[in-house]
Amino acid sequence: MFGGIFWLVSLVISQTYNLYMLFIIPLLFLIGLIFGLIGLTFTYIAPSREFLNYYNTLVIRPLYMFSDTFFPIDSIPEIFRSLTWFSPLYHATNIIRAIWIENFTMVFQHLLWLISCVTLFYFIPILVIYKMYYK
Repeated sequence: MFGGIFWLVSLVISQTYNLYMLFIIPLLFLIGLIFGLIGLTFTYIAPSREFLNYYNTLVIRPLYMFSDTFFPIDSIPEIFRSLTWFSPLYHATNIIRAIWIENFTMVFQHLLWLISCVTLFYFIPILVIYKMYYK
């Protein structure tokens, strides 16, 4: 929903429109699903409520920092630049930018990585619950 609000605001203030922008909505669902599954995993392994702050500090903030969302990754050291490729938010950002400017050169690779992340992160909470209750 948060991404949908940004999408609507950006449509209102944008000067260019195309039908490809409608593909951003399912992409927002996909990235929300990824973050929800990661959050679900942290919720399952959290021994107390205070532990959930680690999710924000150790997962969300680094993903924002190294996702090419707020500042270009060209300005960070090479070791961190290569690590950005593993961030699902980096791939979602690149897909949205490609859709917005209608340059679809790397969209399939980015989308394939996001689908792989959903598949991987889907099974992690299941394994955590299985190990907790069926040792």
